[in-house]
Amino acid sequence: MSLLGRRIISFDVKDNHILYGLGNYSFGKVKVKKFGEFDSNIKFEPDDLIVVNLPWDLILHLTIDVPGITKEKELREYLTIEISQNLGIDGDELYFDYVKPFTEKANVFVVKKMDLHLYLEKLTSYGIPEPDVIYPDILKEMILLTKFTGLNLYFIISQDYSGTIIMTDNNFDFMRFSYLTLEYINRVTSDEFGMNLYEIEKSDDIELKDRVRQFLKPLTIDLISEIEREALISINSTDGQVTTEILNGITIVTDSKLINESIEQNYALGEILKQKYISPHFKFLMDDMTNIGCMGLLMRGGMEIGKVKFVY
Repeated sequence: MSLLGRRIISFDVKDNHILYGLGNYSFGKVKVKKFGEFDSNIKFEPDDLIVVNLPWDLILHLTIDVPGITKEKELREYLTIEISQNLGIDGDELYFDYVKPFTEKANVFVVKKMDLHLYLEKLTSYGIPEPDVIYPDILKEMILLTKFTGLNLYFIISQDYSGTIIMTDNNFDFMRFSYLTLEYINRVTSDEFGMNLYEIEKSDDIELKDRVRQFLKPLTIDLISEIEREALISINSTDGQVTTEILNGITIVTDSKLINESIEQNYALGEILKQKYISPHFKFLMDDMTNIGCMGLLMRGGMEIGKVKFVY
């Protein structure tokens, strides 16, 4: 490692483009230096810590009962057998990791070796070095959120994916991926204004942004109804362990600043959100929400090196 620290580079690989973030780790702090579109012109260094996202559609998520198993080695051996039996796949054909259980259930994330190898080959074809850390979509956004006290539901939605996470304080209770995205809103916005949501957000045209905000209101109301539906499906999937009545709050996070603003203004029009909505609190100032994935991955990289403080 260089005496001046170590560089962290994060890559958020999406369906149609790649975003990257760059930060420097030094003396227990990570200073974020740059975000942008990846164009393969980055000059990589041998000591770079490379962090990439793992797309949600490659991830298999299981909740497995682990009664009384506390030792790491025994737990991993037990989970290997249970995953293999649950999925009908030989343990040698998959990789997995898990969130350490605080109850008698473990949340396990599985990826088939063949799928992961194909993904890594794709990264190489883009000019991205072999990653040191691969971190799942949705969890990379969650890493930036300040977790609220008690039982809370967090709904993450982007142009490419969405999902629900239910937590008690900082403890992970439940997770569910879904197919709801911002793709439709992004497309109709592009059809109406000739620019998509993310391009408009980077524009200096204040009048254009005001017109887009008015245009988004009815679309956001529909989106809120769909998010509430997804939240209810997730709650019902907990077999009665979670109900809307006992939830402290529901927090929604998107990768669009305009959509986040519109949800803040219109959440009271939802049946559930009008009573349960809580605005997201981020650990760092996020001026451009399109960078939320890269920022979360940078933070994950800093955690890999050591306990860090971020300067953004």
